[in-house]
Amino acid sequence: MAPQARPPVYNPPNPGWGSVSSVTNFPSGDDSNRRASIGVAFPPVMNLNIFHMVIDGRDFTGLCDFDGSRCYFTPGYDLQQGSHHVEFTGWTNQGTVRRDWYFNIR
Repeated sequence: MAPQARPPVYNPPNPGWGSVSSVTNFPSGDDSNRRASIGVAFPPVMNLNIFHMVIDGRDFTGLCDFDGSRCYFTPGYDLQQGSHHVEFTGWTNQGTVRRDWYFNIR
C-alpha cells in the first residue's frame, strides 16, 4: 500500500499567540478499551478554529468529531494492542495547541 500524502498543516491565524497549557489529551497511559475515543479536551472559553490530528502516522483530521469542548476520533474498529502515537495541532482564540503523546492498548 502506497503511503498516503498528508494534507498541508495550516498556518495559525496569529502566529504570535502562545501555547495553551490548559488542554488535556485522552486517552493517556494504559487503556483496555480497544475502541476508546482519541483526542483533546478544551476549556469552555476556547474556540477551536482549525486542527490537524495524526494517529500512528495516518491523518484522521477529516474523521474527527467536535462537540464544542472536545475534538476526537472514535474508531469503528478495534485498535491493535500496543503503543499508539497521536499528534494534534489546533489553533484557537487563545493560542496554538500542540499535543504529542502515546497511549497503550492492553
